[in-house]
Amino acid sequence: MSPTQNSSKKRPGQSLVEYAAVLCLVALVVVGAVLALGGWTADRVEDTTDGFEALQSQPDPGPALHVADIHLKLRGRRRLVSATVKIVDGDENRAGRATVNVSWFVNGTSVGDESRRTKRGGKVRFSYRGLELGSGDVVRLTVIDVSKSEHWYDSDSNVESADEIEIP
Repeated sequence: MSPTQNSSKKRPGQSLVEYAAVLCLVALVVVGAVLALGGWTADRVEDTTDGFEALQSQPDPGPALHVADIHLKLRGRRRLVSATVKIVDGDENRAGRATVNVSWFVNGTSVGDESRRTKRGGKVRFSYRGLELGSGDVVRLTVIDVSKSEHWYDSDSNVESADEIEIP
């Protein structure tokens, strides 16, 4: 036998030892990767936690406002639609001097926006003059936003967010 043939010959258990050595090498690489990423992940979790703490420590935005009622009425030969919107706070107290932003729609098409302030009683009036309105047309008023100093608009608490009326 030549020396090259002898060295290529495997001894009993040699494959098992080689397999174990490869597994150890792979395990070391995986552990190193986890440790490297572990520090990065811990930093990200800490940053996220700090962000949540900052959100929780913000000052109270004040009382919430919402729409308590919207009422539409036809006036003057079906050409004028009058709307009254009532704004209250969470305790149902009337919200005077709140700015109410609305959009008008005729048959689903936007025809204009308005913004007005409530009076002391928490009510504000809007009107839409539709010279083109005919029998069967549907006029809709939708409240888009309500704002007032040291208050916030809670649209989820609205009794209603829109009202509509059909022209007879």
